[in-house]
Amino acid sequence: MISKMSYKGLVLICLILIPVSSVFATDPANNVSNGWCYNKYKWNGTSARRYYPANGGCSQSVYSPLIVIMRGNGFDISDYHYLGRHLAKNGFISAIVDPLTTSAFIAPDASDYQATADKAWAFVDDFVWKRWSKRFYIDPSSVGLIGHSRGGEAVRYLADKLANDPLFDVKAVVGLAPTNHTNKFLGAGDAVAALYIHGSKDGDVPPRKSIAAYDRTGNEASQNDPAFNPHVLEKAFKLLLKGNHASFTSEPANNSIQNAFGDIASQRLVTQGYVLAYLKAHLANDFTWYQDYIRGDSVPGGYPDPVYTQFAEGFHRRVIDHFENGVTNINSLAGLVEKSTSVIWNTENLGLDNENGHSTFALAASSDNSNGWIKWNIPWGKRNATDYDWLSLRIGQRSAGSVDGVKIQLLNSFFWSAPVQLSDYGPVAVPTAVCLETEFTSCLAGAPPMEHMSTIHIPLSEFGFHFNVRAVRILFEDDAVGEEFLIDNIAFTD
Repeated sequence: MISKMSYKGLVLICLILIPVSSVFATDPANNVSNGWCYNKYKWNGTSARRYYPANGGCSQSVYSPLIVIMRGNGFDISDYHYLGRHLAKNGFISAIVDPLTTSAFIAPDASDYQATADKAWAFVDDFVWKRWSKRFYIDPSSVGLIGHSRGGEAVRYLADKLANDPLFDVKAVVGLAPTNHTNKFLGAGDAVAALYIHGSKDGDVPPRKSIAAYDRTGNEASQNDPAFNPHVLEKAFKLLLKGNHASFTSEPANNSIQNAFGDIASQRLVTQGYVLAYLKAHLANDFTWYQDYIRGDSVPGGYPDPVYTQFAEGFHRRVIDHFENGVTNINSLAGLVEKSTSVIWNTENLGLDNENGHSTFALAASSDNSNGWIKWNIPWGKRNATDYDWLSLRIGQRSAGSVDGVKIQLLNSFFWSAPVQLSDYGPVAVPTAVCLETEFTSCLAGAPPMEHMSTIHIPLSEFGFHFNVRAVRILFEDDAVGEEFLIDNIAFTD
């Protein structure tokens, strides 16, 4: 079995050897590599569906990673047929299991979620792994967990349960509009990667739940500054504008929850595309779609509305500033942070602001004229960025209407690079209309705005030389003047 630490090294090798763009590949939402099969079974009171790749028919399969899918409250295991089928078509064995947290009318507690995770895994371990005729095709060293709504929280308990398992190794966890009833978040040893997908028009579980889970997955520090950090996980978040809670399920709509919200078929397509791209990378070392669809802003499946992306590299990153120290003038590398007199700034705990959704510290900054700037100085010994490919940061606006006047540049030795316009490489997130938890069917009208951030990656090659980066500077020009921005996680990454 490949350990989690050695897996990270393997991923680094794969990133070097494989193509970094999927421009000539099929859309992951529509990709098919083989036939698929499924059957239904009940074992010791637990109902489940099992999906697997066909190999000359359904009597045989192929050696495959194992996926466990846990359902949401009010939904049936049949509602995730589309996802199990798509994964089987692309080389994954899946078990969609029935256990759900109790306390249907109040928030479940930790014991509810733990019992649900235990019961789900009892079916997988006792039947799928030990008695199912296709068990010999399962690769236990490559396990993925997917959960929707309450299931999205339950799989975090399951990941923790399997963290020290001598046989099964969880590589990736996916939350589809997951709840946050308890304080269980993914940490060191639980997995190496996590993906969260949420719709902005979710009146059952608001998107701030996924954003908070994303922020609290692992930590925001560097991977290896000054020593190896076991709490770094690779993580991604996709906010689907106009997506809802129920359209992660059902084909077609077959329950009152889905009918109340309206069925969005393209939401299932975009979901299965993102999930396949993510699991192929982390469970099968196939990064065909990763750069474009997970790190980048490519959207699978013809989803008609914008998608905001947040992404944190887990395998090789040097974080210049994540603002968790709560101060403005000293960055995460212990370098000095300076600003022009026109800039107004302060470090905020966004977890105290329900309108924001984040559970992190970030810098709030604005400039009252076009000469505004903030400069992060990088200490000696941390200045050679030639081992990295990207400069990345999370950024969002606190007012509606996108702007193009935020620019960034590097000071290499004694020479500033030409300023690079951030919006050329991805959207600066603007406040997004979202549902409140109590709105349900009325959420499409008059929804309040949520302030959030998106991650932008800029190739370091765009700045010219970067062998001695002494500082990174953000400029506020033109239409950025007078606007307030949230800035977080400035880093060199692969």
